[in-house]
Amino acid sequence: MATAAAPRATEEPSDEIKQGAWQLLAAGDTRCISQVETPGMQAVLRRVREAADGSARPPLASLEDLAQLLALWRPGAYAKEREQAYLTARFGSQQPAILHPSLAPILGPTFGELLYAVMWTLTFDSCVGYQPLGGYTQLGSELFWRSCQ
Repeated sequence: MATAAAPRATEEPSDEIKQGAWQLLAAGDTRCISQVETPGMQAVLRRVREAADGSARPPLASLEDLAQLLALWRPGAYAKEREQAYLTARFGSQQPAILHPSLAPILGPTFGELLYAVMWTLTFDSCVGYQPLGGYTQLGSELFWRSCQ
């Protein structure tokens, strides 16, 4: 009796498998899935689904969406009011709070939230007028970011 060959790791999963994975994540049904299995992260995923109800945006549609939630939830970055601000900006019930137009390219993709470490240095560079050929160095920006931790 012949059996079907196991899919190779290099093969793209089918659309049905991808859709099922996104549905599990959006439902917060993430037991035994590394990084999203904690009760807190499951609750965040459920709140994302609730916030997306009635919105044109799906709760989770890309790895970037998932990465932003993981960054929001990670120790040190999480605060209840930041989560709420992120969700209301992401699903359109309010505009992201971006304090200066020069920060829009940095903070726009994450709905006004400083989610990634590199965003701190980019924000600092933008505020102090970093010029690639002069002014503050990348090392100076890195030292600033470390002092914020």
